Formats: sequence, C-alpha cells, structure tokens
Amino acid sequence: MLIILYPNEYIIWQGEGELEYNFIGYRGKFKSKGTLYITNLRITLENKKGIFLEIARNELYAYRFNKYMFGRELSIDFVRYANKAHGIASIKTREFNRLEEAFKRFLREEYRATKNITDNKILSNVIDYKKWFEGIDLSKWNDKFTPPNHAFDVYVENAKEEYERLKDKPIVSNEFFYKIAREALILRASIPIPELGTYPYTTKYWIGEIEGVLVGMAVWHDNSRFIIGKESLEDHLEELKMPWSTRDDKERELRKELCDALKTLEFDKADKIMEQILDKYRNDGVLFVYTKSPYELVKLYLKELNRVEIKG
Repeated sequence: MLIILYPNEYIIWQGEGELEYNFIGYRGKFKSKGTLYITNLRITLENKKGIFLEIARNELYAYRFNKYMFGRELSIDFVRYANKAHGIASIKTREFNRLEEAFKRFLREEYRATKNITDNKILSNVIDYKKWFEGIDLSKWNDKFTPPNHAFDVYVENAKEEYERLKDKPIVSNEFFYKIAREALILRASIPIPELGTYPYTTKYWIGEIEGVLVGMAVWHDNSRFIIGKESLEDHLEELKMPWSTRDDKERELRKELCDALKTLEFDKADKIMEQILDKYRNDGVLFVYTKSPYELVKLYLKELNRVEIKG
C-alpha cells in the first residue's frame, strides 16, 4: 500500500520500521511495525490495517536522536491541538542513517501547505499578498519553515474555522478573514523564533473591531487563536474549563473557578487561579504556552468587551 499524497506533498523517504507512542497523562502505549514515510508535510507509519500514526509538521516541537544498547532511535515530541494531548513517539528502523538524513531534510524543507492540508484549495494561487502585506515589516522574518505567505494562509483558514463554528454568524464581507489574517501577520512578524524545542514562546495579542465585529487574537510562532464575537467567546470559555488530563480532578475544579471568575470580571482572582494551574506546567513549555495564551486572550477580550459595552 502507498499513502495518498496531498497537493504539493512528496515522499522524502520510505522504509520498514517500528513506531511506539504514548500521550502524557493517559494510560497505555501503542506500538506497531509497518512502512514508515517521511514526506515534506508529515511523518507516517502505515501497517496492514491502515494509518497507525501520522505527525504533521505543525504538531512537532522537539526531537532527539537516542542511542540504546542495540541501536538508535528517533524520539519526537508532538502535540494534538484538538484535544490538548502531548505525545511522545519513538521510531526505529534498520535503515537508521537514511531515516536520520530524511528527517533532517524534512526539517529543512519549506512548509508548502497550510495547517489544514486536507483542503484542496491552494490559497497561494488566489490571494493578493502584495495588497495584504503592504506596510508590514517582514525584514526580520526568520522562520525558514513557514514563509509569510503560508503563515497568512494558515491565519485565514483558522479564522474561517472559528467563524464556521458559530450558529449565529455575523454578516461579513469576503475580505473579513484576510483582514483578520493581516493583523495576525503583523503580530507574528515581530515575534522572535526560538531554537527548536526551547520555551517559553512569545505570545502577542490584539483586540479590535473588524467590520463591526469585535475580534481577538493570540499569536505565537507556531499557532494562533481567534475569538470572533460573543458566541465565539463562550466557546473559548468552555474550552478553558477542560484540563489536559481527564483524570486531573484538581485542575478541573481550578479551571471551573477560573471561568467563574472571568465571567464575573474578577480578573485579579482569575490571575491567581491561573498561576496555580500553571505551576504544574512550568517545566513543560508546550503545555505552559497552550494553557496561558488562550487564557490571556479570553481575559483581554472580556476587558475590551466590558469597556465597549460601558462606553456604548
């Protein structure tokens, strides 16, 4: 069998190997042998039943080449953003030198697709980047994996996804999402890129009106969050209630208190509760960023929403 390639995707290396992975805070390890693929977009192991695991480029945040008694392995730290799961995968193969060479090429390759690689629309062919990039200082852009136009594509898609979640959608123009992406790109252009696997990342925020809709955004080097109106805010508040581990009752209770404090605009109280939550993640840069940044975004959005409603 051969995996189906997405538009603009190509195979760097394939070979037989073994992959084992687990998610921190969850029981069980999963292990399988099969065909390993490294493409310019993802790392995949396919066994006789189908796709066993695949890790997209934007999910990977650290790696190590480890030596053990009988050989070597590639260890990868990755994040599943949809369910906030932090995973560790280890890959072994008899062709380890070729795997290592292919993986290093994978890291060097230009990121050629948006975050949603299953979308067959190639935004780069239809967006007038010159128009939307005008006046943005991109001279310090130092992310060789994600050039500005692809980052812009991702922001457009993320904003569209957030908008599509809404039941009561505000009436906006076709350019609404590009206007959001432009503000996100301005933030992203001023963020330094850390060395691979180092944290904490810098997060920047923006709250403002676009076409009469109050929009909030948090942008860090490899991801973004958007709030589009009050209904979107409610969704983000619900997400803040969810702990990283479903078995962590203490964090679940703290997060409930956190959201109650935010809803009553008790921001000092909310900050103290968030500090208690963050204590657990201070040695895990990814979970630290993915816990603090969404919280700060919701807090800043609530402050601006309250200010606008009082003024109005």
